[in-house]
Amino acid sequence: MKIKPNMKFSREIILNTNKSIYYSVVFAVLLLLLFLNCNKETKNVPGITVPVLTTNSANITNTSADIDGKVTSNGGAAVTAQGICWGINMNPNIAGEKISIGPGSESFTIKMTGLTPGTTYYVRAYATNSAGTGYGNQKSIQTPISTGEDVPGFGPFTTILAHANLQPPVGWNQNLPLSDQANSSHWVLNPSFSDEFNTTILNATNWTNTNTGLGFNQGNDPALLKPTTSGMEFYMHDGPVSGPYQYRGSWIGSKTKLLYGYIESSIDMAANYANNNMFLYAKDNTRWTEIDVVETYPLPRSNGVKASSNAHVWYSPLISAHTEQQVAFVLDGGQTFADGYHVFGLAWTPTKLSWYVDGRLVREGVNTSWHQPLNLFIGIWDYHGYMSKMPSDQFNIEAMKAKYVRVWTAAN
Repeated sequence: MKIKPNMKFSREIILNTNKSIYYSVVFAVLLLLLFLNCNKETKNVPGITVPVLTTNSANITNTSADIDGKVTSNGGAAVTAQGICWGINMNPNIAGEKISIGPGSESFTIKMTGLTPGTTYYVRAYATNSAGTGYGNQKSIQTPISTGEDVPGFGPFTTILAHANLQPPVGWNQNLPLSDQANSSHWVLNPSFSDEFNTTILNATNWTNTNTGLGFNQGNDPALLKPTTSGMEFYMHDGPVSGPYQYRGSWIGSKTKLLYGYIESSIDMAANYANNNMFLYAKDNTRWTEIDVVETYPLPRSNGVKASSNAHVWYSPLISAHTEQQVAFVLDGGQTFADGYHVFGLAWTPTKLSWYVDGRLVREGVNTSWHQPLNLFIGIWDYHGYMSKMPSDQFNIEAMKAKYVRVWTAAN
């Protein structure tokens, strides 16, 4: 007996099977969406937001300010860190300069110190919880220039010794300034600006030989700097480089700024047309000043090398045009400062500038305008095309050599 298949029944089984699979898939998708939605709500608990703060400032002086932060809402979670962030650009954040005080409290006060007189800073209080970091309103603070920091006039400066046959003494105590071996001013060595230059690697903690952040270029070529175990050597080479510089030079600049102190170095100047210099320099929106501890004029050996002690103000609150005084000290007996090492020093105090050569006072005057933190530079370069053409045989032969740089600050 032959049985015919029931085609209608078979189609119903297939249709029912397809519907079951369809409903199973839909049900599984709904369960997955429900799980994901519940999981998302668990991670984003309602009511947890970044903290809310206010920022205020008080007691602003020429070098410091008190910044008050107040957490008006912790966002629903404990504050794990708080403090202030600041900078010379608007909207500072915790990725830049900041002062932290750890886990939170409702209000706090932080004193900013080491500020530059006559400078605008932007400050915001911040607080962090599990939701992130919240910032208070931005405050701008302008550090004032106090009475006595900038007075009318320039100098005056007096030449004490214009020429002499000088040499550094033998056996002097190099732990103290050559010109103050009794340490009557109570100087203390400042390691942030001092270097004995006795390795073949530049001390990257104290110095940089790039232009970044120092506001000074002068045709710098870092490849022409040569650290040695017996001193730092600064070379020049033919250019041109960007700007008006006929030659490429080399120099190093301090990574931090100094406000007052005694600066000293033992230097053998290059016997060429280069500008050999050790100087203090800074430019900001209010002040642009320079003090040259020593600068030799770019003259050939046959005409001698004059050691100049210069002071410059390009502008300040009371000086609007570039003002300078230049006085040169000359060695007797046909010597030049390229014939050997000589010690150059500058005592920079709130009231006076005093220049020294080999421990002898050569010039001094009233400090009317140099009251801002300055970077310290030392090196050799072209002087805006002022130099005559240098003979090619002097390149990479004659170098400015410095045995050390030492800076002392007053103990008080």
